[in-house]
Order: sequence, then C-alpha cells, then structure tokens
Amino acid sequence: MTRQAETVSSPDECSVPAPGVPESGTAASPAKTADSSPPAPAAEQPKTMAATASAVQTELDPSPAAPWPMTIVTPANPPALAADTKSALACALTQAGIDPATVKVSYWEELVWFPGGNWINRSITVQTPNGQKMDFDAAATLRSPYVTANSVQEMLNA
Repeated sequence: MTRQAETVSSPDECSVPAPGVPESGTAASPAKTADSSPPAPAAEQPKTMAATASAVQTELDPSPAAPWPMTIVTPANPPALAADTKSALACALTQAGIDPATVKVSYWEELVWFPGGNWINRSITVQTPNGQKMDFDAAATLRSPYVTANSVQEMLNA
C-alpha cells in the first residue's frame, strides 16, 4: 500500500509536502535538488571557479550567524537553489502561521579549504524580528522546509 503525498496549499499557490510524507508516495524517494539538473553546455561551463564566483566579503542582510571567520563566495548568478529554498521556506512559514515578511532570509556560500581539497557550503541565514539569527543548510531546508520553519518558530518564542 502506498501513501499519497499530502500537500497543503495556501491561496498564493504555495504547495509543500506535509511533514513525514515522501513526495512520490513511495518509501523514502530522494528529493529533487538543484544538483539533479542537467549540466550546462560546454560553452557555458566555466574553466575555473573564479569565473563564476568572487571570494570577496559582501554585505548580506542578514549576515551569517557563525562566529568564525569565513570566505564568503558571492555567485555571479545565484543558483536556483537560492530561490527554491527561500520559496519553500516561505511556504512552510506561512503554513506554520508565521508571516514570511517578518523574517529576513539571505543565501550565501562559504568556500572551505582543506589540504586534501575544498568544498562549498551552501547556506541560508534566518533572522527574526527579536534579533535571533541562525544558519541553515540550503539543500536540507529545501528537502525539509518544515524543520527550518519549526526552528524559526522556536527563535520567535525565545
């Protein structure tokens, strides 16, 4: 027996799967992410990271909550992950009874260097009107926006 994914829609056509219910209705199918899109044509692919990002400190509103120094990478064109994550979070906040306009959300990427290689952390920072600020993984928020919305609710109640 398969369970159908329950969705809750708001008047502005916001549709996010209900918590605990797989999107496809079958057991634990992987969520679609921005990384599952087909690669760009060879002519559009940059040869180096410098072609698509600059490692300069930018003014983010809100700025990351992490207390340690970071190399913030500003993509020349924000990935679809940024917009999709913000949209999914806004839907989940609305469904949790929180006005998304009351919280500030920024997308940022951190370039992490390691002797064996490097990687990029893709994150969002959420700041509530009472001054609480927390960083979240953008891909995890896209997969489970209700988890982030629950954390935002806790931040608002602090």
